[in-house]
Amino acid sequence: MTVSATQSDPRTIAVLHPAGDAWRALAVRLVDGVPRLLDARRFPCGATDEVTDWLERQGAGTVRTILPSAAVVCRTCTLPDAEDTHLHEALALRAESLLLGSAPAHRLAMAALPKASSETARTGLILAWPESATHRPPSLGHEIACVPDVAALAALLGDERPSEPVLWIDGHDGSIGLALSHASGV
Repeated sequence: MTVSATQSDPRTIAVLHPAGDAWRALAVRLVDGVPRLLDARRFPCGATDEVTDWLERQGAGTVRTILPSAAVVCRTCTLPDAEDTHLHEALALRAESLLLGSAPAHRLAMAALPKASSETARTGLILAWPESATHRPPSLGHEIACVPDVAALAALLGDERPSEPVLWIDGHDGSIGLALSHASGV
């Protein structure tokens, strides 16, 4: 059954997270920069028509899927305390040397993480999703951007440096995403 489509809203974000033989789905709308929960569902992996109908009913302007740690290569590096343009150049050079062509350019991501007040350098996060990875996002007729779960952990940290590790353990594929703080960064 197809429900009539709601017009997509760029403030509405849908996130699909694989969980064994299902997709966990979450829809939020940003209201004054604050995410407001619209709906949360669980769909069997093969129920692409149901997921597509749900995305349309939610008016999803953006669709993201979470890449499990088992599908991603993650590296960190120390970056100098410099202006952002210089940081990104340094990060691109480090990514090239650390990943050595393990994934095509459209499957690479990198970011200079925020610096905590006690740090003198920045941490660079370099992520690759190799084509050999078995994880595949659902084919839904929507443009889907992939977000590694370890990037979500880094976003949670921001410029905070907790004394305990921040973990995401995926019991379905046995992978562990982990963020550790240390004297030089993350």
